[in-house]
Amino acid sequence: MSRKKVVILFTELSDYMLNLYRYWVDNSSVELYIYREEVNQKEAPFQLDLTYPYIHIYNKEGLTKNKLQQAIKSIEPNMIICSGWSDRLYLDIASSYSGTIPTIFTMDNRWRGSLKQYIAITISKILLVPRFSHIWVPGIPQIEYAKRLGFVDEQILTGYYVANSNIFSQRAIDPKRDFKKRFIFVGRYREDKGILDLWRAFDILCSEYPNDWKLLCIGTGELYKQRVEHPQIEHLGFLQPIEFKEYMRDGGVFILPSHFEPWGVVVHEFAMAGFPMILSDEVGASTQFLKDKENGFIFKHKDIDDLKDKMKKIITSSKTELTNMGRLSYNLSQTIDEKAWIDKIDMILGLHYD
Repeated sequence: MSRKKVVILFTELSDYMLNLYRYWVDNSSVELYIYREEVNQKEAPFQLDLTYPYIHIYNKEGLTKNKLQQAIKSIEPNMIICSGWSDRLYLDIASSYSGTIPTIFTMDNRWRGSLKQYIAITISKILLVPRFSHIWVPGIPQIEYAKRLGFVDEQILTGYYVANSNIFSQRAIDPKRDFKKRFIFVGRYREDKGILDLWRAFDILCSEYPNDWKLLCIGTGELYKQRVEHPQIEHLGFLQPIEFKEYMRDGGVFILPSHFEPWGVVVHEFAMAGFPMILSDEVGASTQFLKDKENGFIFKHKDIDDLKDKMKKIITSSKTELTNMGRLSYNLSQTIDEKAWIDKIDMILGLHYD
């Protein structure tokens, strides 16, 4: 049986998406042709191995509309997957195949009721919905926006983002193992990621309630040179996903204090690893991987006192309580996996397996 050819029009390729594509070609009769933009080396300098059987990756830069159209025409695709709608060229490509093959639009935006989104709803009927047979979103927070854009239930898929289980499914929840007293933040050093709030909340916590917990911050970005100096805060810089294993192994508590986070695959990653979590109410992935007061806590974004109070609840919890939280995180992480991902896409592509 010949492999179905899928063209993927992507923005910045990430490790977790590349893992999904590898899993797809390993388990289904597909061949992938991926057009992508260059990686943001300043804030997310991922080192990706782009060589893999049946996966062809091309840089979009320098390609004119005509050249890209001719390249895709020569592939004779059986499906088009388009990432977002900021690239008019990608939308035009999808439009040229609409109605002849499945065309899938992917999006992680959640409904916020902004003026920009109301305008998007208006133009979606012309620029978006006619071009695509389906829309694929991460989870529940994105469904309302997808419907407002004009897609119906039968066109909406969820579970688009999946963490790399080869790296993160560690289950650092062995009750016989010492639980390391540390909070871990992974993200870009930017104000909208809430990292300034996190440093302030942790500093106040240590002053008001002296403790032996540490805060590990992993990432880089515009605020890295202004990073706070504190005897219990350690800055590790940017780490490749495979380097996380060392820090996952001994556990801890994951914190993501974002002011705005449509989803956050990193939440799935730490849930897979069996970490209790503290997430702001702006983190979309909390709807899938966090049950408030059961495997962690949700706090009001930008509210430093609320964040501090949730951190205090963690450090005053027993080892048994924290281990049980981690176990629930792991269980919740299993609600989305690579197999479910390819099952959904293969059904649309017309690939069926016993």
